[in-house]
Amino acid sequence: TVCLSDAFSLQIEKGSDATYNFSLQQSDRAGNLSPSVALQWVRDTVAPNAPLITSPSVNPYSSSSSIVSLQGSCETGALVNLSGDATGSVNCSGGVFSFPVSKSSDGFYQLIVTQTDAAGNTSVSRGLTWNRDTQAPAAPSVTSPSVSPYVANANQITVTGVCEVGSTVSYSGAASGSV
Repeated sequence: TVCLSDAFSLQIEKGSDATYNFSLQQSDRAGNLSPSVALQWVRDTVAPNAPLITSPSVNPYSSSSSIVSLQGSCETGALVNLSGDATGSVNCSGGVFSFPVSKSSDGFYQLIVTQTDAAGNTSVSRGLTWNRDTQAPAAPSVTSPSVSPYVANANQITVTGVCEVGSTVSYSGAASGSV
């Protein structure tokens, strides 16, 4: 390629993902050669895997805290993006990422992460639902036995009632446990 107006342009085509090394130099009209300049092209068309969320370790995650630390593993050098009910970006360093997410109101929050590699390929997403819940449930309602004190000649008692879905009902006093 002849250099016109102090600029040049070369188009190099390769059809498969690989690392390609080139050496460029120029020669003037008198035949003098310049030192060579190395150029490496990494052709990468494959998206990275979705980042793995390692903490919190359960999904959906419920807590009464106003902050959750969303942590996980990622492809070193990729840009990890947080979207949904919180946003942010962090460079993946050492194969890990972390986003502190803060919310001041109770509710369900969708947190979604993707990662984009150096070539611009973006992974599929992975998500976490965070249930921020600072309200204590109402006391369980006992439906059977229907009176207290309950008087019987049996060696056991079955207590039934109404509770909040997902809550644990525990008992204490003359005996203790939970269901």
